[in-house]
Amino acid sequence: MVIQGYPAAILLQQGFCILNNTMKMNKILGILVFLLLVNATFAQQKQGFVRGNILDGDFGGALIGATISLADNPSKGTIADLDGNFSLPLDPGPYKINVSFISYATQTFDVVVKPGEVAMLDVTLSSAAEELSAYTVEAKVRRTSEVAMLMDMKKASTVSDGMSAQTFRKNGDNDLGGAIKRVTGVTVQDGKHVYVRGLGDRYTKTTLNGMSIPGLDPDKNSVQIDIFPTNVLENVSVSKTFTPELDGDFTGGLIDVVTKKFPDEKSSQVSIGLTYTPGQHFNSDYILYNGGSLDWAAFDDGSRKLGIGKNTQIPNEVLNDPNLEKFTRAFNPQLGTKSKTALPNGSFAFSHGNQINTSDDRTFGYNAVFNYRNETTFYDFESNDYLKNNDLSNNEMLVQRTRQGPIGKNNVLWSGLLSGSYKKGKSAYSVTLLNTQAAEATASQRINKDVEQNQSTLIEDILTYQQRTLSTLMFNGQHKFGFVQLNWGNATSYSRVYDPDFRETRISVTDGDTTLATGTGAGIDRFWRDLTEINNSSKVDAKAEFEKITIKAGASATMKWRIFETISFKHRPVDIGDVSIDPDWYLQEDNIWVAPSDPAGDGSGTFTIGNFQPANQYQARQNLFGGYVSAEQKFLNRLRVIYGVRLEQVSMFYTGENNTGSVVYNDTNTLNELNILPSLNTVYELTDKMNLRAAVNRTVARPTFREKSIAQIYDPITKRTFSGNLGVEQTYINNYDLRWEYFLSSKELISVAGFYKQFDGHIEMVSYQLNPDEITPRNSGLATVAGVEFEVRKAIVKPNDSSGGNWNKHLSRFFVSTNLSLVQSRVDMTTVLVEDETSDPNEVAETELENRQSNARVGQNIDRYRSMSGQSPYAINVSLSYELPDNSTSVSVSYNVQGEQLTIIGSGRVPDIYTIPFHSLNLNAYRKFGEKMNHRVTISAGNLLNEDRTLVFKSNGAENQIFTSFKPGIGIGAKYTYSF
Repeated sequence: MVIQGYPAAILLQQGFCILNNTMKMNKILGILVFLLLVNATFAQQKQGFVRGNILDGDFGGALIGATISLADNPSKGTIADLDGNFSLPLDPGPYKINVSFISYATQTFDVVVKPGEVAMLDVTLSSAAEELSAYTVEAKVRRTSEVAMLMDMKKASTVSDGMSAQTFRKNGDNDLGGAIKRVTGVTVQDGKHVYVRGLGDRYTKTTLNGMSIPGLDPDKNSVQIDIFPTNVLENVSVSKTFTPELDGDFTGGLIDVVTKKFPDEKSSQVSIGLTYTPGQHFNSDYILYNGGSLDWAAFDDGSRKLGIGKNTQIPNEVLNDPNLEKFTRAFNPQLGTKSKTALPNGSFAFSHGNQINTSDDRTFGYNAVFNYRNETTFYDFESNDYLKNNDLSNNEMLVQRTRQGPIGKNNVLWSGLLSGSYKKGKSAYSVTLLNTQAAEATASQRINKDVEQNQSTLIEDILTYQQRTLSTLMFNGQHKFGFVQLNWGNATSYSRVYDPDFRETRISVTDGDTTLATGTGAGIDRFWRDLTEINNSSKVDAKAEFEKITIKAGASATMKWRIFETISFKHRPVDIGDVSIDPDWYLQEDNIWVAPSDPAGDGSGTFTIGNFQPANQYQARQNLFGGYVSAEQKFLNRLRVIYGVRLEQVSMFYTGENNTGSVVYNDTNTLNELNILPSLNTVYELTDKMNLRAAVNRTVARPTFREKSIAQIYDPITKRTFSGNLGVEQTYINNYDLRWEYFLSSKELISVAGFYKQFDGHIEMVSYQLNPDEITPRNSGLATVAGVEFEVRKAIVKPNDSSGGNWNKHLSRFFVSTNLSLVQSRVDMTTVLVEDETSDPNEVAETELENRQSNARVGQNIDRYRSMSGQSPYAINVSLSYELPDNSTSVSVSYNVQGEQLTIIGSGRVPDIYTIPFHSLNLNAYRKFGEKMNHRVTISAGNLLNEDRTLVFKSNGAENQIFTSFKPGIGIGAKYTYSF
């Protein structure tokens, strides 16, 4: 198949070109960095530096062009760049430094510069500020600090929250997945998928340095957040309201991950860690299977590749074609799990960065980061199917099928980031290369009992391997022309999800006899699945600042191309007699089918059947073009109004066909919409420390390629099949926000926020009535979400409070951070049409309310409204930390939970499925030591409550029944970090 204007071969070629080009870029950057280091080493040994960041205390953000100079020699100095950063090389000694800007009060500081070291000086200038007394700069307060994050929040145009690198270190989080769940209203699913304000992944968007990139799972709107190691991040911000310069396809929040560009000083860091889970690690019953020699590197070594051509026509067994034997022997014979000893989880990280200043006022910065982790998990996994009773007077649910047994997993993930930045005067450029490689090998061995139909018992062995690749090459630029600032960026990404040789063996056991009879559900299935996607995103933003108004305008373009295919096969025995319970027995040398025409053959044994399904091969593309204009004005000295509009034109195209070939799509336009997205934000400064914010705007949520398709994607672990729906449409959302925030000090905050959202066409996952194991996306009609958020970041006692003596001195080192979200959601079921796989297109489909009423239990009252799927009614995050003033010791305890949420919508006799609250209690402590405090030991403990992760079926008056459940266990970790 060919996408119009973009053949499959070209698509793959583009991916390899990206990888080749990035390798060349790595060499160029490496040579450049080496030369710069050689040239700058001698100068840096003699001189020291004063570096820092200048913030605008009146309007927020960087104070571009602020002057930093010597008080006794004004000609010796520099200016703040486009990010407000500056670097001033000076000979060792004491200096008085002036920081000034037109119409702002000049501030003077005493700074001591030491040979080869960096003195940090971060300043907030304000037109109303009083000149500060001089002091010697020793402490570092950077954009990576909590103070800087709160300043950004205070002056932001939107309702926002965030976290700094300082917070990451305090809580001991290795990746962003563990850290970001502490942001107000943010929860994390499976340690990697982010929910904001309880809204699902569809309504959350992730950007890297302001640019859209795909994730390791391209079918998610948000990037898999655990691919970002915290040691490369400057900060993370979460915008909860929309402004026109942001992409319009988010509602809960837009998460911008900002990487370091210009390190404060030359620094290197290496760390190694281990995590032990009792009952899982050093357990000799751990199961997996013999994979490839490169599994440790998250690559399949080729041992799982398809041994025959994917278009090979496999002959029917009755034809006695000798090629059938050859094709069958081409498959990997391993079908069963193997026992081995599970080792503890391990991690390794290395980072190096530096900033280099030249005599002609040019600045170079670079970062190189590598992270690796290898994790094993082993637990009992339970999965069941239930239906409501046919007898409406009986509330209890009927079990259909039970599955239970151990699952062993080996997860490997490594990521590398290389960035280079250059700035001179009022221009800055940066290039970032991010490569992430992840793989998960899974082995499952369980008992599968059919309770309702044929009463069969199956012994299942399931072997899977999934390999994910994400490579992104990003360019960014910033320029200042008079009163106009211009920012631009381009990001090209190659992503691949490759599932080589999923193997599932089901052996029927009856009274001790084993069989592979298909009538009992027994059989041997295997498939290969491959998804490749290219994503190119470009944007340009211009900002013009006038005396009373700031005007912004810009444009963006995002284009995606995808190829998806699944190839499946079955193994079947013929005249094989008694079969073994060992799955590996079927493809042993002597048990493979041999044609009767062969002297060694009698027509018995295991053979292969092709199972080509055209619906599982598709190609798709999407074009998204955006443009906007906005303005920010200040009224009455304290009121800021930010208003504007964004236009987005989106079109999606699909190439594929159904399994019978009766319906064929050839680059068919499946979505073509022009979206007008207005926005109004206001910020009223009640006092210098207190803001009142209000916002109203319109955003959209779009279906993914997978959802807007006719593909059927099977999960052998959960036994669920996802079926695409070409009829699913966009969701339109009206958003209303109100927030009061009080910044008690540079590190303390109290805020209360309320929000209300109206959804038209919310997309939900729904089970089919006649096939409960099959789910499909569906627009649910009209829905609303209303909620409130509370946040407190507060020291228990003020650091300068001496009234309590030593007691207060110790209490001042405790800091509490807590946030609570309460949310109520409603879906009007009279606006939701229920269609099933047997629905007659000529008949009017019944509404969800009618469907539920027809299946209601006797005496059950069906309300017109239900909650939205994926929406938690509450989320709680609490953190208590203790930290010494010199930052040498820190201990923190954190707790996180989100309320019970509707996960999969039931239909007919199929009950609704809910996710049960998971109470997460974690401990982290570190201690620094050594002459330069460059050694750090961290101790951590996760899931101290040893909670289960459980989803349940719920029905009126019935006891909850388990859908899936497992116990992840308590993780006890230790990590050593050396900085040099």
